[in-house]
Amino acid sequence: MTGHAEALSGRHGMRHNAVYVSFLKTYLPRLGLRWQGFRKVHRHVTKRLKRRLRALHLPDLAAYEAYLASHPEEWRLLEQCCWISISCLYRAPDVFDTLRTDVLPRLVRCACARYAPTLRCWSAGCAAGEEVYTLTLLWHRCVLPQCPPLDLVVIGTDVDGRVLERDRSLDAPIHSRDARAPGHDALVPLTYLGRAGT
Repeated sequence: MTGHAEALSGRHGMRHNAVYVSFLKTYLPRLGLRWQGFRKVHRHVTKRLKRRLRALHLPDLAAYEAYLASHPEEWRLLEQCCWISISCLYRAPDVFDTLRTDVLPRLVRCACARYAPTLRCWSAGCAAGEEVYTLTLLWHRCVLPQCPPLDLVVIGTDVDGRVLERDRSLDAPIHSRDARAPGHDALVPLTYLGRAGT
């Protein structure tokens, strides 16, 4: 492909991408979703939308908009195209560092003041559960050794029931290979994490 042809192809791709971005900006609010949460992942959604258009034998998004107008059941499928299940161990390190150094110790103090035997945490939008496992790892490696004996229960939920079903059907639902525990140089094998919480 010549440089000119590549430039034309690139411009066509940008225009094509802009059409999908415009579609998402229009339709995400109708699904109760915000564009700001999709800026970095809109390419994933675009790929799913393209697959959906191919499955319906529709030529473009204009045809899909007409299809949506005449098939109300399609809204649910459009919503499912927008579900993003990005999950990994120790994702957003700043958040987990704050949980480890500030939030969890404060919750432990509150639980102990109430003589509660268990601390319960909820991971909303847990996808395949890596954040749940990271929280459990932080608890066992960093928080529990420095506090009175206290049980931790982590409940993971996600809007996408397919992800949760896949998680329940696997012996080792974590897709990442290893997790580097904060404050520890050695890699922590995933078998240490167990199946707590999902």
